[in-house]
Amino acid sequence: MSLVGAIIVFIRPKFLMIIMGITILYFSAEALFKMIKSKSYQDKVKLLTSIAGLVFSIFCIFFSNGTMNLIIRLLGAVMMAIGCVCFYQYMQKSRKTDESQMVEFKFEDNSDSDDIIIDIEETKQEDIK
Repeated sequence: MSLVGAIIVFIRPKFLMIIMGITILYFSAEALFKMIKSKSYQDKVKLLTSIAGLVFSIFCIFFSNGTMNLIIRLLGAVMMAIGCVCFYQYMQKSRKTDESQMVEFKFEDNSDSDDIIIDIEETKQEDIK
């Protein structure tokens, strides 16, 4: 059954959007009807998601081609954002490991290096004269 569904999606992608619209319409209308029937409007989130699902399902049924383009763009934007967040976390993690590895290469006492730099500067000035 899944294979048949996958083949139909490749042949008629608009048909998938119509079926998805009908399915979303069924679930969101049922939840909205139950809320209106029981007159329980305290759950604002459920009420808003049911109304948004109802509007989106009607949009899917009547404008299936535009909806497909919208969903593809939204998925692309979401994937781009997830990729950026993953890249940022990777860079932060690699930076922390680099800093922890750099601790073993740091010098304990660098007072001698100041004397060497001063000696080098003095020899350069003597060579110039």
